[in-house]
Amino acid sequence: MRSTAGWMAGLAVGLGLALGACGGSPGSTDEPKKDTKARPSASASPSVSASPSSAAKGADVAADDEAAAKRFVQTFLAAHDQAMADGDFSAVTAMSADECGNCQMSATYYSQLYEEGGKVEGGTFTKPTFNVSGRDDDSVVVEVKSTVSAYEIVSAAGSSKKFPAKPNASTFTLKKDADGTWHVAGWTYD
Repeated sequence: MRSTAGWMAGLAVGLGLALGACGGSPGSTDEPKKDTKARPSASASPSVSASPSSAAKGADVAADDEAAAKRFVQTFLAAHDQAMADGDFSAVTAMSADECGNCQMSATYYSQLYEEGGKVEGGTFTKPTFNVSGRDDDSVVVEVKSTVSAYEIVSAAGSSKKFPAKPNASTFTLKKDADGTWHVAGWTYD
């Protein structure tokens, strides 16, 4: 059985993962370090780096794709908010590519947290604004500025840790499957 301090540190790292970050050291309640590394794809498609600087190099995005990409990220964030509230990350996982390491790690971590009887209260993305741009590799980058509402992480044993609301800047790299279905190929958090 984990100690309360270790458990709370794990949860803090996990929430950082859910917001697109990864890292942190076991036993620490420091903010986790963001993951800026490209992840290799399980498919034959190339790796994608979702850094904001790569978005600035991008090509124009057709108006239809721009609107669709924005709607997709809005849907993804709503699914993520719901998953954080109830622990069911199946919709988030379905919209995430295997190469999105931050997507997969947060889904795995929080699913386990809920399975063990813990929960997260709050932590939703509020007042988002979107900026959509293309990239030379046919992916679409959606930069989202929002506020993550105050949240509390509660263990199965009932211990908890509260976090204040804070500004959030996330960058989503989207790709379409062969059938035209969007998926999140990368998610970084600043």
